Amino acid sequence: MHVIQWPQGVKDAADFFARAGQATGAADFEALLKAAAPQPEPEREGAGARPPLGAGDACQITMTPTGFVAVYAGRRYECQAIEQPNPARLKATVKAVAPTGGGGCGSHFHIDTVDFYLSRHRRVFIGEVARLLREKVEVIEADMNRLIGQLEAYAQKRAENTQTTIESTIKNPLTGTLTTQVNTVHGPTAVFQTTTRPDIDAETRSRFIITSVDESPEQTRAILEAQRNRHTLEGLRRKKLHEAIIKRHHAFQRLLKPLPVVNPFEPLLSYAEDRLAVRRDNPKYLNLILAVTFLHQMQRPVKHDAETGQDYLETTLTDIAIANQLATALFGQTLDELSRPSRELLKLIRKMVDGLEKADRQRGAKIMVGGGANIAYAQLLLGHRSLRTTQVYTRVSVPEIKVTHAETHPRKAEPSPQQVETANAPLESLPMKMRAPYRYKQ
Repeated sequence: MHVIQWPQGVKDAADFFARAGQATGAADFEALLKAAAPQPEPEREGAGARPPLGAGDACQITMTPTGFVAVYAGRRYECQAIEQPNPARLKATVKAVAPTGGGGCGSHFHIDTVDFYLSRHRRVFIGEVARLLREKVEVIEADMNRLIGQLEAYAQKRAENTQTTIESTIKNPLTGTLTTQVNTVHGPTAVFQTTTRPDIDAETRSRFIITSVDESPEQTRAILEAQRNRHTLEGLRRKKLHEAIIKRHHAFQRLLKPLPVVNPFEPLLSYAEDRLAVRRDNPKYLNLILAVTFLHQMQRPVKHDAETGQDYLETTLTDIAIANQLATALFGQTLDELSRPSRELLKLIRKMVDGLEKADRQRGAKIMVGGGANIAYAQLLLGHRSLRTTQVYTRVSVPEIKVTHAETHPRKAEPSPQQVETANAPLESLPMKMRAPYRYKQ
């Protein structure tokens, strides 16, 4: 350990740079570092020589009503007010307590609310804790890395197994004032969100199964028809039937037993590996198979594991087949980089372009043939199997088709001048037996 002798009136490095200025502060600070006097590291009372970092560092986690306490080789961190993490923030209030010989009374500690995903927050907190505990910065950095993992696991566990609280602002129907309504859902919970935005950010897309409303005219007509028949006698009957179906499903769900599901075929299943997002998509597919098995538990034998003493359900190939059929509809849009409205618009554009391209080819073929080009080239351009089809689109006369057929047919020899003259002759000048096969309506 080296001790820096600050100039008179300077408290720390931040104060030094504020007084010296950015231009000359770096050079002066480097001079102070070179002049720093080495000092032996003070040993903690009763601690003895500390082993190298990572060598036998014990980790003890104790849950508390408001969070947890993590102890790493005697270094104690009390964590509370842990917020639900998101890709940009992991916030918690952490109290680092210095060990003392006399117990909790009079203990030294440093407490702060830290966003562990911000490097400057971590850097400041690590510096303060290292000074408090008289440890190397590297040791405290290692503690923070382990603490981040514990905080993420705790927050995720709490979100899944405890409850979800949703606050929304509503208008009081009696007074007209805005009030905050708090809805608490006890877990395990499943999150369902709706949005009118056509584009969903990639982070949200990778964590959810995305589906969209059918915006086709056929679906709109069906909805309007159902709305117009809602208050008829038939509509009343459908409403009663609808309520009965929901009631039956609720009753069925209450009959389901919380049995674990085992999938013996899981190691044999494969999934696409061309994108990083499949790391989250693959568990969705595997859980879909487990859900299918779970819902069919009354049609599956309950097995027993003698080693663990637990009953379980086992996935069948039929369950996997059902999941594969569902996965096409469920994951198709989730894996698609375009939203459903964008995908439908792209299909319409492609259909329009194909139609324009076909019209352009037909127009070009007519121009070619009208300019004297061989109709066989027009046939290749339009992709027709028959010259008669090409004739319909280019309005070419029968004698011209006969000449082209004779010239381009692979099994025909080169026509004689007499054959060419006969082919080019007007239809009325040909004998009736030669004229009949080529009659057609104009």
